[in-house]
Amino acid sequence: MTGQDVIACKPVPGPSPFRPVPRPHPVPRPRPISKGRMMTIAVGMISPGFLIVGADSEESWSGGLKTPARKVSVGILSRISGGQLRRGRILVTGAGGSNYLQHLKTRIIERIERSRFGARTFQATVENIIAEEVMTFFLTEYAPLAPQLDPQGYEEPQLLVAVQFGDRRELWQTYKGTVTRVLGGHAVVGAGQIHASAILDPTTMISINEHAATVATCYAIFAAKEKVSGCGKETRVFALRRGGEMLAADSKAIREAEDVFREYEVLQNDNLNALLASPKRGYVSTNADARQSEIRAKLNAIEFYPPAQPKRGGISYGD
Repeated sequence: MTGQDVIACKPVPGPSPFRPVPRPHPVPRPRPISKGRMMTIAVGMISPGFLIVGADSEESWSGGLKTPARKVSVGILSRISGGQLRRGRILVTGAGGSNYLQHLKTRIIERIERSRFGARTFQATVENIIAEEVMTFFLTEYAPLAPQLDPQGYEEPQLLVAVQFGDRRELWQTYKGTVTRVLGGHAVVGAGQIHASAILDPTTMISINEHAATVATCYAIFAAKEKVSGCGKETRVFALRRGGEMLAADSKAIREAEDVFREYEVLQNDNLNALLASPKRGYVSTNADARQSEIRAKLNAIEFYPPAQPKRGGISYGD
């Protein structure tokens, strides 16, 4: 064989060493939709003498934008039961994605308003409606898309549903697909739940009235707004009374109460510093009894709700 001989070689199967190996086209991953997220603090308090619902009014958006939002949705009830006209109200609030929340709140309120029930079947009927709507939402609308669009669960909604019908008052709390009836006490949902619960858990419900429950609700929301960046702006509080009457607490009165809460926190800090003071300094007086009495008097003097209007049975806004 000479140098001029040509050797015929068969091509070696496989990619050419001089060309890059083509890679498969990547499958696009869905991105979270830029939407409002209600990092809410929402509180409900119930006893035989009152039903209070409150929430903050800040909505957080992607990019750090914060806007005011009305987080408590209202429905109206009017039924003939036992030969009498019974009126009522529905309040629904919660935490989670704003689109999810609005969808759930609208569905629940519309179904309760259209449903038929009397005084005896009121509680069971409304509770079944809430359970059906929540379970349907999670199974058919939220769960299929959550792993891609909401892997951390930030958009997952939690609700507080308060309904007053005639002389009956009921409060429910939802968590994922479950619905819990609050028989007496309080319920809290949202990003500020830990801080609000720390305020409300020691509260003795038997010994307080509507005014005291309103103060406790405002203080719980205030504490959450002070400690959680996603909670803020104005506090909204509503009271449901017999006969379908609903009153909205005056915004100026709530801001006045928040100023008193700041005085109370200063008193707490002074008491703690006095407790931890060095024994060499001796007894450190904070005048706690007098200051606490003054704070109590200021809170008792605040009028949260405007005069009742039982004839209209409507909502009264103080702001």
